[in-house]
Amino acid sequence: MENLLFILSLLISTIPLFSQDQDKEVVGDEPYPAPVMYHNLSLQEAKLIKQFESKDVSNLHIYADVKQDGDYFFKGKPLDADFSEFFSGDLEEQTKIKGQEPQAVFSIRGEAKELYIIRTLGNGSGHEIALYELDNGKLQKYLPLASYQCQDGKCTQLDSWIQDINGDTRLDIIQVAKLTGKNGKEKISSKVYLMDQEGHLIKSKNTKIDLDDYPMQSLW
Repeated sequence: MENLLFILSLLISTIPLFSQDQDKEVVGDEPYPAPVMYHNLSLQEAKLIKQFESKDVSNLHIYADVKQDGDYFFKGKPLDADFSEFFSGDLEEQTKIKGQEPQAVFSIRGEAKELYIIRTLGNGSGHEIALYELDNGKLQKYLPLASYQCQDGKCTQLDSWIQDINGDTRLDIIQVAKLTGKNGKEKISSKVYLMDQEGHLIKSKNTKIDLDDYPMQSLW
């Protein structure tokens, strides 16, 4: 009889704990507040991060969407008005317009922080992909990655590559820009951003690249 009472008391004591576990909100495969790499993460921030596909990058060529054929690799997932608190200005307004919402593409691991690739939609060929960071509860644009724009017969295209260019195991960014004039003449330039130990992307003045190694995407 004593053993039976002891077993019953154990069962009763575990019921509140089981109920508490059932009440936890789950983000991804982890109970809130999600992965241990995030500290003081709110539930809404965890839900935001879940919208981005986690990408292990070794060499990623990022380019703009012009053809809109449905198979675009960087299409992303719409960030609607539920996430407007993380944006400001025009981006906040875009979250409220069906079909024009910012698109969550990838999250990539920088040095000591996570960075987010977001595609924003414009009119015609005015789409842009940029790198963002979550700072004080707001997604702040960190660096443009890809765009395409034509106006008055002149077209500009920006492509980027995310890779480790200097062998320090940190991700760097190569930007290649092309300006096409009315006469069809092209001018191509490049910039290199190296990531330091604190995770900051610093424009390099002396890192040279061979443009033949970075062919831009043909958009038409």
